[in-house]
Amino acid sequence: MIWNKISQGGVQPTMPIAQQKSIILLNRLALIGIPMTTFMGVMLFFVYDVKPVGILLWSNAILFAITLGFNQYNYTRISRFLISILPAWLVLFGSLVSKMNGISYNTIFYLNPKVAILIACVFAFFLFVFDHHKSFLLGIASPLLAYYLFDPIHRYFDIYFEKMPLITNQYSSFMIATTVLLVIILTGILFVKNVNQAYEKKIQEQNKALTKINEDLAIQKQETQDSILYAKRIQNAMLPQEEEMKKEFSDLFVLFQPKDIVSGDFYYFAIKGNKKIIAAIDCTGHGVPGALMSMIGNDLLEQIIHDKEIHDANRILDELHKGIRKSLKQAENDNKDGMDISLLIIDKQAKTITFAGAKNPLVYVYDNEVVEVAADKYSIGGEQIEQERIFTPHHIPYPQKGRMVCYLFSDGYQDQFGGEKRQKFSRRRFRELLNSIAILPLNEQKQKLTDTFEHWRAQGKEQIIDDVLVIGIAIDTNS
Repeated sequence: MIWNKISQGGVQPTMPIAQQKSIILLNRLALIGIPMTTFMGVMLFFVYDVKPVGILLWSNAILFAITLGFNQYNYTRISRFLISILPAWLVLFGSLVSKMNGISYNTIFYLNPKVAILIACVFAFFLFVFDHHKSFLLGIASPLLAYYLFDPIHRYFDIYFEKMPLITNQYSSFMIATTVLLVIILTGILFVKNVNQAYEKKIQEQNKALTKINEDLAIQKQETQDSILYAKRIQNAMLPQEEEMKKEFSDLFVLFQPKDIVSGDFYYFAIKGNKKIIAAIDCTGHGVPGALMSMIGNDLLEQIIHDKEIHDANRILDELHKGIRKSLKQAENDNKDGMDISLLIIDKQAKTITFAGAKNPLVYVYDNEVVEVAADKYSIGGEQIEQERIFTPHHIPYPQKGRMVCYLFSDGYQDQFGGEKRQKFSRRRFRELLNSIAILPLNEQKQKLTDTFEHWRAQGKEQIIDDVLVIGIAIDTNS
C-alpha cells in the first residue's frame, strides 16, 4: 500500500529499532497533518474569515510536506528538527496573531496553545531521545523555549488575557506543576533512553559477533565444499572409465550413485593377460571417511594385482585384508574400519569364472534361473579373532550357450527405505528385480534399476541413506 510505502521512507535496516519507529511515526504524522491543516486553513481563511490563522495553518501543511520529502530522501534529522521545532513557534505566533486580530481569549483559549506547545515538547523528546546528546538537547530546547516565552511575548505586545481566577490565583502553581511534570517526563525518558541504548548496543555487538561467526562459517563451508569437490575429481579419476570396461565386455553397466559428493563405494577393473578382474567394494561409512577408505583400498588392489602379480580371487582378498589391517594399524589399536567386497575374475579363453566375496555375494542369472553365490561372512579389515583370515574361492560354471548376466553390488540399493510403508527395498525384492530385467539389454537394465530405485524412494519421501553401486556384466557365448 502507498500508506505503508511512504511511512517506511527514510528507514534504514541498520538503524536502531526505536529510531526506525520514530521515523515511521514522523512520516505518518505528516501524512495525517497535511490534509488536516490544509482543510482547517481553508475553513478559517474562507469561512470564518480568520485569514492570519488560516495562512499559519497552510504554512504548517507546507512544513509537514517538506518534512515528508526530507524523510523520503533520508534527510531524517532535518525533518525531525523541522517537525519538532517549528510547530511550537507556529502555535506561539498563531496565538499572538489571533489576539492582535481581536479574537477574545479566556482561560480555556489561553491554555489550549500552551498545552499544544507542551505536547510539542513531549513529542520532541520521543523524536530525539535516541539521537546523540547534542541533537537531543537542541531538539527539545526550542519547543521548551517557546513554552516559557509564551507569556513574556504576549506581555511585550501588550496582549493580556481575561482576569480569570485560574490565571490570577493559580498561575504560579500551574507553571511550577508544568515544569515539574516536564522534568519528570524528561528524566523518565532519559532513563529509558540509556537503558534501551545499552541494551541495543549489547544486541548490536552480539549481532556483529554472530554476523562474523556466520561469515567465518560460510567461508569455512565454502572451503570445505571446494575441498570435497576436488576430492570428487580425484576419486572420479581413480575409478575405471565405463567406456574402457565396455571394450572388454560389450554388454555392461555400472550404476553408481553416491549418497554424498564423494563415495565410500567404489569399483575396480583390471586386465592381466586373459583375465578380466572386476570388483564392487563397499567401504565403512560414506562421504569423506568412506572416500578415504576407498583410496586406500584402490591403492592396495593396484599393488596386489600389478606389483605382487596375484590374480586368484580368494588370494587377492587375503592380501587385501592383510593390507588394510597393516595400513590402519589395527593390530595396535581398536580401529575396526574395513570393507565388503565382491570380486569376479573372468577368463574367456580358458572359459572360467572365479568369485570370492567378503560379505557381499555374487548373483547371476542363467537360463531363467537366479543363482546367488554366498560370500564369506567376514569383512576385509576390521576385528580379527581367528589366527589367519582365508577367503573361499568359488568356481562358476562357464555358460555353454546363450547368455549369463552376473551382478556385483553393495548393500545400498536393497537397504534403501521407501515404498508406501516406508520400509527397506529388501534383499528379496532386489533379487526378484534382477531376475525380471535379466533378459533386457544392459543399458535398459541400468535405466530400469534407476527408475525403480527413484520411484521406491519417492513413494516413501525418503532421502538416499547409503551409497549405491550395482554392476551388471553379460557373458554371451554367441559373441
